[in-house]
Amino acid sequence: MELSSSQQISILPLLWKKRNQLLLITIIGMVIIIVYSLIAPHTYRSSTKVITNDSKSGGLGALMTGLPAYLSAGTSASIPVLTVNEVLNSRTNMEYVIKKCKLDSISPFNKAYGDEKFELMSKILSSDAKRASGVITLECTLNTQFFSNSKEQQETARLASEICNAAIEGLDKINREKNVSTARRTRLYIERVLASNHRKLDSVQTKLVEYQKTNKVLVADEQAKSLVASTVELGTLLAKAELELKLAQQEYQPQTALVSTLEKRVSVLRQQFEDAQNGGIDKVDQLSIPVSQAPAITKGYLNFVRDIKIMEQMNAYLESQRMQEAIQEERDLPTIQVVDPAIPPTKRIAPARSLMVMIGSIVSLFGSIVIIILIEILKNWWAVKKQDFKDLQST
Repeated sequence: MELSSSQQISILPLLWKKRNQLLLITIIGMVIIIVYSLIAPHTYRSSTKVITNDSKSGGLGALMTGLPAYLSAGTSASIPVLTVNEVLNSRTNMEYVIKKCKLDSISPFNKAYGDEKFELMSKILSSDAKRASGVITLECTLNTQFFSNSKEQQETARLASEICNAAIEGLDKINREKNVSTARRTRLYIERVLASNHRKLDSVQTKLVEYQKTNKVLVADEQAKSLVASTVELGTLLAKAELELKLAQQEYQPQTALVSTLEKRVSVLRQQFEDAQNGGIDKVDQLSIPVSQAPAITKGYLNFVRDIKIMEQMNAYLESQRMQEAIQEERDLPTIQVVDPAIPPTKRIAPARSLMVMIGSIVSLFGSIVIIILIEILKNWWAVKKQDFKDLQST
């Protein structure tokens, strides 16, 4: 049965009539919200900003391209921001923060076990890495218990800043250990290469000595120059002597003393010229080499000299890099530059009492209006039902 016109609800007159109840319900709602804001957990947030420094390992340059990937990675380039961010949120760093700040002794960490602690850490710690600027922002958000006093609130704010700073300390510690470990592995690798190169150098030098003894080589290029010079000189003398002999044979009889002398001189010079080309004028000469074998002997000698010089240059370079890596291994320079250190926040971020009271007042007002209207609707419905019941009995 529909409500009669006399039973229709007029909202504004109804609200005016029930204004005292409306005000009472609104006040009760506001009081409840105010009381809750007083006893609710307080939330504090502390933040810090850091910049990653360049991490150099000694400028290995081209040498590092020949190293295994696990050694060469990260030794001569700046630490990637995203990598630093991953290290910041790593399990190792979280363990350092928990130990540093003694979180195992406070709630809720004292009730957590295993991975639960790291899940709690991931909830209270958040980071934002900006690749372009290299800036990493780290924030720590902590809540107090219900019915917290001022001392507990101050301790929570202080702990939020300590956790932030401890996370940055742990990050720097991990990066330093990584740099030192990388430098140590690189140094050990270089030392192994140096030892191998020294053995190869000794072997090549031994082979060079044997080659010099076998082929009568001391300094091949100098010997070749000397051989060419002596051969040219003898050839010139021989040509002049042969010319003088021909002139003498035209002017004098073959049996004359001058012709005989010139013939002997030409014969001696020719023999010396041939001996010079075959390995020395004097048979006891230990440093002359045959002209026909000079190119091959000189080439073999220069190949040995070339290999020795290359190895010596490489060893000198490796030795300098080994010293640089040894220095890097002993260095203890910060890898993180703190822009804004974390400090205990002086104001909570929640609960916001003014906002809660304002929103609560609005919600209480509308809630009280809805309640009053629903009560009035139920009253009218109940009145209609009672009237219908009476009408049914009377019939």
